[in-house]
Amino acid sequence: SFMVIGVGGMILLADLGKPFRFFRALVNVRTSWISRGAVADFVFLILATLLILPNLKIGAAAPFVGLPWESEATSGLGKVFEVVSILAAFLVMFYAGAVLSDPKSIPYWNSPLVPAQFLISSGAMSVGVLSFFFLAVGKAISTEIVVLEIVFVALLLVSILWHLKTRKDNPAKKESLSWLLKGKYKGLFLGVVITLGTVVPLVLCLISVAVGAGRGAMMAVAAILLLFQGYFLRLLTLRVGIYPPLR
Repeated sequence: SFMVIGVGGMILLADLGKPFRFFRALVNVRTSWISRGAVADFVFLILATLLILPNLKIGAAAPFVGLPWESEATSGLGKVFEVVSILAAFLVMFYAGAVLSDPKSIPYWNSPLVPAQFLISSGAMSVGVLSFFFLAVGKAISTEIVVLEIVFVALLLVSILWHLKTRKDNPAKKESLSWLLKGKYKGLFLGVVITLGTVVPLVLCLISVAVGAGRGAMMAVAAILLLFQGYFLRLLTLRVGIYPPLR
């Protein structure tokens, strides 16, 4: 996971045009969600890396085993690292949507439901990935995990539908909705984001709670679909960001 986050960070730096000025993204925490997100990224990577060091093995050696905290974060400094890392992770989930929702010039983005969707979608994908980890080590997926996934996916569906119903009289928002519901993105939005990526995982989770048998397979399928949903939800949110016509 650290490698994936690190590669993502490098892509963002490369996209700056002048990557070696990245430190400027860290200096406007008071006013900029981009700065807050960048700081949260660094905080998460640094503290989470420190947290796992005591259990890190290189060959047969464990060179960091004597550090004054434990990777399980049951108490003391390890617990502090864990809590702050979790808070930073939540901020990373939220900030990209907050960046989009801040400017009023694009009505489809200018809504608190956009960062809410990004946060809830990230939560749903995280639980899905966690289910994969459980399956990989042969651990049963508890009912509590499945119920948590149901809550995330249900909230995500509500937030998406709610967003479609707001500010429909605005010309730019109306055009964005037309692209999503009737135009060139209809198949991806209604087929992938809504149906395959949200409704189907919700149904699979509900069945797995009711039946119990085959829970691992159903949760694995739901997790894969949620990952695709998360990607296309963000992509289409960007694609349908339309400026209102200038008169």
